[in-house]
Amino acid sequence: MTKEYKTIRDVSGPLIFVEKTEPVGYSELVNVTLDDGSVKRGQVLDTAKDMVVVQMFEGTGGLNRGSGVRFTGETLFAAKSSRSSQAQVCHTTR
Repeated sequence: MTKEYKTIRDVSGPLIFVEKTEPVGYSELVNVTLDDGSVKRGQVLDTAKDMVVVQMFEGTGGLNRGSGVRFTGETLFAAKSSRSSQAQVCHTTR
C-alpha cells in the first residue's frame, strides 16, 4: 500500500505543490483523493528535496490542502509499433 500525504502547500491552476514527501520519480503518476472520496489523477512535473510539483490531468476543482496525495510508482510512456503508424500510451511500474 502506498503512503498518503496530506501536505499540499498550494494549488495554482492545474498544478499542486506537495511538501515533505519521500523521494518520487519524474513523470510518476499521482492519485489525489478529494473530500468526497473521488480520485483525480496527475503526473509529477518536478521534484526537489522538499517540494514536488504535480500537474493534474482532470483539473484542480475540489482539491484543497487536506486532499490525500498518493504517488503510484508508475509512469506513462508512448510506444509505437513498427507495424503501425499509431502510438499507444502505456504505463510502467518502477
